[in-house]
Amino acid sequence: MRIHSLLSLLPSLTSLVLASSRICLTQSRVDYFIEAWNNITGKRENWDSLMQDITTENFTIVSDSLAYLIQEPLNTSVAKSRDQYFQRFVAPSAGVPGEFKTLFLSHTCDSITWYREWSIGEYPIREMAVFLVDIEETGKIYKSLYEWNSGVVVHALCEYGAEMCAGRKMEKMEKKVEVGNEGVVFERRDCGVESKGEDEGKVVGGDGRDEL
Repeated sequence: MRIHSLLSLLPSLTSLVLASSRICLTQSRVDYFIEAWNNITGKRENWDSLMQDITTENFTIVSDSLAYLIQEPLNTSVAKSRDQYFQRFVAPSAGVPGEFKTLFLSHTCDSITWYREWSIGEYPIREMAVFLVDIEETGKIYKSLYEWNSGVVVHALCEYGAEMCAGRKMEKMEKKVEVGNEGVVFERRDCGVESKGEDEGKVVGGDGRDEL
Protein backbone atom coordinates (compact mmCIF):
# COMPACT_ATOMS: atom_id res chain seq x y z
CA MET A 1 0.00 0.00 0.00
CA ARG A 2 2.80 2.40 0.89
CA ILE A 3 4.63 1.65 -2.37
CA HIS A 4 1.45 2.33 -4.31
CA SER A 5 0.97 5.64 -2.47
CA LEU A 6 4.54 6.71 -3.20
CA LEU A 7 4.24 5.78 -6.85
CA SER A 8 1.07 7.85 -7.13
CA LEU A 9 3.07 10.90 -6.03
CA LEU A 10 5.70 10.53 -8.77
CA PRO A 11 3.86 12.56 -11.46
CA SER A 12 3.39 15.54 -9.14
CA LEU A 13 6.97 15.32 -7.88
CA THR A 14 8.24 15.18 -11.45
CA SER A 15 6.26 18.29 -12.36
CA LEU A 16 7.73 20.11 -9.38
CA VAL A 17 11.26 19.22 -10.47
CA LEU A 18 10.57 20.40 -14.01
CA ALA A 19 9.00 23.63 -12.73
CA SER A 20 11.94 24.33 -10.43
CA SER A 21 14.41 23.95 -13.32
CA ARG A 22 12.63 26.46 -15.59
CA ILE A 23 14.38 29.61 -16.67
CA CYS A 24 12.73 32.51 -14.85
CA LEU A 25 12.79 36.28 -14.88
CA THR A 26 14.83 37.92 -12.14
CA GLN A 27 13.86 41.15 -10.44
CA SER A 28 16.87 42.88 -12.00
CA ARG A 29 15.69 41.86 -15.48
CA VAL A 30 12.15 43.00 -14.67
CA ASP A 31 13.53 46.35 -13.48
CA TYR A 32 15.43 46.69 -16.75
CA PHE A 33 12.25 46.08 -18.78
CA ILE A 34 10.34 48.66 -16.72
CA GLU A 35 13.04 51.32 -16.97
CA ALA A 36 13.38 50.67 -20.70
CA TRP A 37 9.61 50.96 -21.27
CA ASN A 38 9.54 54.24 -19.36
CA ASN A 39 12.35 55.54 -21.56
CA ILE A 40 10.55 54.39 -24.72
CA THR A 41 7.18 55.97 -23.88
CA GLY A 42 8.92 59.08 -22.55
CA LYS A 43 11.28 59.20 -25.56
CA ARG A 44 14.29 59.50 -23.34
CA GLU A 45 17.90 58.34 -23.62
CA ASN A 46 18.40 55.45 -26.08
CA TRP A 47 14.65 54.94 -26.43
CA ASP A 48 14.90 53.78 -30.06
CA SER A 49 17.56 51.12 -29.42
CA LEU A 50 15.78 49.99 -26.25
CA MET A 51 12.70 49.13 -28.31
CA GLN A 52 14.83 46.70 -30.31
CA ASP A 53 16.44 45.34 -27.17
CA ILE A 54 13.37 44.43 -25.11
CA THR A 55 10.74 43.39 -27.69
CA THR A 56 10.62 40.65 -30.32
CA GLU A 57 10.09 41.41 -34.01
CA ASN A 58 6.57 39.98 -33.80
CA PHE A 59 5.72 42.02 -30.68
CA THR A 60 1.94 42.38 -30.42
CA ILE A 61 -0.02 44.84 -28.33
CA VAL A 62 -3.69 44.42 -27.45
CA SER A 63 -5.27 47.55 -26.01
CA ASP A 64 -8.84 48.82 -26.17
CA SER A 65 -7.50 52.04 -24.66
CA LEU A 66 -5.18 52.69 -27.60
CA ALA A 67 -7.87 51.54 -30.04
CA TYR A 68 -10.31 54.04 -28.54
CA LEU A 69 -7.69 56.78 -28.64
CA ILE A 70 -7.07 56.33 -32.37
CA GLN A 71 -10.75 55.50 -33.03
CA GLU A 72 -10.30 51.95 -34.27
CA PRO A 73 -12.44 48.88 -33.43
CA LEU A 74 -12.17 47.55 -29.91
CA ASN A 75 -11.05 43.98 -29.23
CA THR A 76 -8.37 44.07 -31.93
CA SER A 77 -4.57 44.08 -31.90
CA VAL A 78 -3.51 47.69 -32.46
CA ALA A 79 -0.04 46.52 -33.48
CA LYS A 80 1.03 43.11 -34.75
CA SER A 81 4.77 43.72 -34.99
CA ARG A 82 7.45 45.79 -33.28
CA ASP A 83 7.81 47.99 -36.38
CA GLN A 84 4.07 48.61 -36.56
CA TYR A 85 3.90 49.59 -32.89
CA PHE A 86 6.91 51.85 -33.37
CA GLN A 87 5.46 53.55 -36.46
CA ARG A 88 1.91 53.93 -35.14
CA PHE A 89 2.47 54.96 -31.54
CA VAL A 90 6.09 55.66 -30.66
CA ALA A 91 7.51 57.60 -33.61
CA PRO A 92 4.60 60.12 -33.94
CA SER A 93 4.53 60.81 -30.20
CA ALA A 94 6.38 63.68 -28.59
CA GLY A 95 6.95 61.45 -25.59
CA VAL A 96 5.28 61.56 -22.19
CA PRO A 97 6.75 64.45 -20.17
CA GLY A 98 7.39 64.31 -16.44
CA GLU A 99 7.97 61.31 -14.23
CA PHE A 100 6.57 57.79 -14.27
CA LYS A 101 5.65 56.33 -10.91
CA THR A 102 5.35 52.58 -10.40
CA LEU A 103 2.43 51.73 -8.11
CA PHE A 104 2.48 47.93 -8.31
CA LEU A 105 4.92 45.45 -9.82
CA SER A 106 4.80 41.68 -9.86
CA HIS A 107 6.26 38.92 -12.01
CA THR A 108 6.14 35.19 -12.63
CA CYS A 109 8.70 33.15 -14.55
CA ASP A 110 7.58 34.58 -17.88
CA SER A 111 5.22 37.49 -17.28
CA ILE A 112 5.21 40.94 -15.68
CA THR A 113 2.22 42.79 -14.21
CA TRP A 114 2.80 46.51 -13.89
CA TYR A 115 0.65 49.40 -12.67
CA ARG A 116 2.09 52.89 -13.16
CA GLU A 117 1.07 56.53 -13.02
CA TRP A 118 2.02 59.52 -15.14
CA SER A 119 0.39 62.87 -15.83
CA ILE A 120 -1.06 65.00 -18.56
CA GLY A 121 -1.07 68.46 -17.03
CA GLU A 122 -2.93 68.20 -13.74
CA TYR A 123 -4.53 64.85 -14.56
CA PRO A 124 -3.00 61.64 -13.17
CA ILE A 125 -3.18 58.79 -15.66
CA ARG A 126 -3.16 55.28 -14.20
CA GLU A 127 -2.10 52.52 -16.55
CA MET A 128 -2.05 48.71 -16.24
CA ALA A 129 0.20 46.55 -18.40
CA VAL A 130 0.89 42.84 -18.62
CA PHE A 131 4.06 41.87 -20.48
CA LEU A 132 4.48 38.30 -21.73
CA VAL A 133 8.13 37.27 -22.13
CA ASP A 134 9.61 34.69 -24.50
CA ILE A 135 11.75 33.29 -21.72
CA GLU A 136 13.06 30.20 -23.52
CA GLU A 137 14.49 31.72 -26.71
CA THR A 138 14.84 35.49 -27.04
CA GLY A 139 14.33 36.65 -23.46
CA LYS A 140 12.26 39.54 -24.85
CA ILE A 141 8.67 40.76 -24.53
CA TYR A 142 6.50 39.31 -27.30
CA LYS A 143 3.07 40.57 -26.23
CA SER A 144 1.54 43.30 -24.10
CA LEU A 145 -1.97 43.66 -22.71
CA TYR A 146 -2.26 47.36 -22.04
CA GLU A 147 -5.05 49.53 -20.64
CA TRP A 148 -5.52 52.98 -19.10
CA ASN A 149 -8.33 55.40 -18.24
CA SER A 150 -9.23 56.27 -21.82
CA GLY A 151 -11.81 58.89 -20.89
CA VAL A 152 -9.39 60.94 -18.80
CA VAL A 153 -6.59 60.62 -21.37
CA VAL A 154 -8.78 61.91 -24.20
CA HIS A 155 -10.29 64.64 -21.99
CA ALA A 156 -6.85 65.83 -20.91
CA LEU A 157 -5.31 65.70 -24.39
CA CYS A 158 -8.20 67.64 -25.89
CA GLU A 159 -8.16 70.19 -23.10
CA TYR A 160 -4.50 70.83 -23.89
CA GLY A 161 -5.19 71.13 -27.62
CA ALA A 162 -3.82 67.86 -29.00
CA GLU A 163 -3.99 67.56 -32.80
CA MET A 164 -5.88 64.27 -32.52
CA CYS A 165 -8.86 66.20 -31.12
CA ALA A 166 -9.40 68.27 -34.26
CA GLY A 167 -12.77 67.27 -35.69
CA ARG A 168 -13.27 64.61 -33.06
CA LYS A 169 -16.79 64.34 -31.69
CA MET A 170 -16.53 64.79 -27.94
CA GLU A 171 -19.27 64.90 -25.34
CA LYS A 172 -19.12 68.11 -23.37
CA MET A 173 -18.28 67.55 -19.74
CA GLU A 174 -20.46 69.81 -17.63
CA LYS A 175 -18.25 69.18 -14.63
CA LYS A 176 -14.49 69.39 -14.71
CA VAL A 177 -12.66 66.19 -13.84
CA GLU A 178 -11.71 66.31 -10.17
CA VAL A 179 -8.59 64.74 -8.68
CA GLY A 180 -8.48 63.30 -5.15
CA ASN A 181 -5.42 62.80 -2.97
CA GLU A 182 -5.67 59.22 -1.70
CA GLY A 183 -3.04 57.77 -4.00
CA VAL A 184 -1.70 54.22 -4.04
CA VAL A 185 1.10 52.82 -1.87
CA PHE A 186 3.78 51.04 -3.89
CA GLU A 187 3.75 47.23 -3.69
CA ARG A 188 6.00 44.62 -5.23
CA ARG A 189 5.45 40.87 -5.18
CA ASP A 190 6.97 37.76 -6.67
CA CYS A 191 7.05 34.11 -5.61
CA GLY A 192 5.53 34.82 -2.21
CA VAL A 193 7.75 37.81 -1.40
CA GLU A 194 6.05 41.13 -0.79
CA SER A 195 7.52 44.59 -0.33
CA LYS A 196 5.85 47.95 0.21
CA GLY A 197 6.60 51.62 0.52
CA GLU A 198 10.29 52.16 1.25
CA ASP A 199 11.27 48.93 -0.51
CA GLU A 200 10.58 50.43 -3.93
CA GLY A 201 13.44 49.68 -6.28
CA LYS A 202 15.16 47.21 -3.95
CA VAL A 203 15.82 43.65 -5.04
CA VAL A 204 14.18 41.22 -2.65
CA GLY A 205 13.48 37.52 -2.63
CA GLY A 206 14.44 34.72 -4.98
CA ASP A 207 13.17 31.26 -5.73
CA GLY A 208 16.30 29.25 -6.55
CA ARG A 209 15.39 28.75 -10.19
CA ASP A 210 17.59 29.38 -13.20
CA GLU A 211 17.36 33.10 -13.83
CA LEU A 212 17.41 35.32 -16.89
